[in-house]
Amino acid sequence: MNGHVSGRAAPSETTSKSDRTGLRLTTVFIIAVIVRLAAAQWAAGGLDRGLAGDEPDYVGRAVSLVEGRGIADELGRPSSLRMPGVPLVLAMVFSVAGRDILWARVLMCFVGALLAPVCWLLGRALAGRRAGLICALAAAVFPNWVWYASDFLTDMWSAILTGLAVLALIEGWRRNALQWFALAGLIAGAGVLFRATGLALLPGIVLWTLLVVPGRRRLAAAALVCVAASAVIAPWAVRNTLVQGEFTPVSTQGGIELNIANNPRATGILAHDFKLYANELSGVHPRDAFATEAQRSERYEADAVSFIRENPGRFLRLSAIRIGELWKVYSSRVPLWQSLLTICSFGIALPFAALQIVLHGRRRGATMLFVILLASHTAVHAVFTSVIRYRIPIEPLVLALAAAGIMWLLDRRA
Repeated sequence: MNGHVSGRAAPSETTSKSDRTGLRLTTVFIIAVIVRLAAAQWAAGGLDRGLAGDEPDYVGRAVSLVEGRGIADELGRPSSLRMPGVPLVLAMVFSVAGRDILWARVLMCFVGALLAPVCWLLGRALAGRRAGLICALAAAVFPNWVWYASDFLTDMWSAILTGLAVLALIEGWRRNALQWFALAGLIAGAGVLFRATGLALLPGIVLWTLLVVPGRRRLAAAALVCVAASAVIAPWAVRNTLVQGEFTPVSTQGGIELNIANNPRATGILAHDFKLYANELSGVHPRDAFATEAQRSERYEADAVSFIRENPGRFLRLSAIRIGELWKVYSSRVPLWQSLLTICSFGIALPFAALQIVLHGRRRGATMLFVILLASHTAVHAVFTSVIRYRIPIEPLVLALAAAGIMWLLDRRA
């Protein structure tokens, strides 16, 4: 008998391992849900707390959908400013449970807890089951995700869909199966419908596909990703184009965000720059002066592009600040305990993730995909606005890289 037969796990042993893994993962998911519900109720102001930040925009559009007026702004005008993902989900909740904020926040906590199984899959894809378990446990209590879990924002949805798209891409590469690339495109397209910056990940995905898929199938795989993503985005793009009277593939917010980040008084610090926009710059091109949101966005975009062309050195300095804002672990502008939580979570993960990148980032494989997507996401926020919360969509990738780095160290010690 050869060693291959004797080393193979018996069916009962394999089933037992699967059962234990399923039980552990279910337990971690339940813990993640409980932690998020508890944080929302007793730390974030309550599950029935009022709306804040961008939440009124999303809830208002959801109510507009329920009332049959489509996605419209506070004055009832058809709007393309916000992506449709969150309003559509909230509209479904409001249709079933009434316009009760509490139940919508409960749903968001369950959605946020899904990052635990997603991270388990990401960690396992990079470095095996133990890495997956490390990743899932970290995801269950990761402070940044727990804190924002009950908010009506795009970040958690984007993180989940980005993670699932990455998993489909890895499966497609390892199995050399084109259907997985089509699935990845569908998921990536859905991610764009929640967060417009997800569009910037598609070129990175195509680049990785062309680099790692063997032979002639690489072009087919890249094409499938693009076609599938476009198919998901297309209905929203057509709707926007009809509403705005010009081609508007994803959102009319891009020009405004570009101008908030790049103007003579910008600092690279979103808290300051958004306040400047809200108090002053929003009145430079008032909404009522334009027939459509797209025309207004174009005017802000033109102002920002003019500033960048005339001040390339200033733009580069602002970009450097924004990159720092995206990846920092400490801020003097928040309570110390928040910075300590970030340092003790994301700050610990970063060096292990960096180790995995140094070891395997240049090889044509899964780690390279993670690196390309991290770079793509960073590039977007180097140009547009940036804050710690905006890195949530790619934080699961950092956790998976960190788990893989930890496993490499443990294996070397064994």
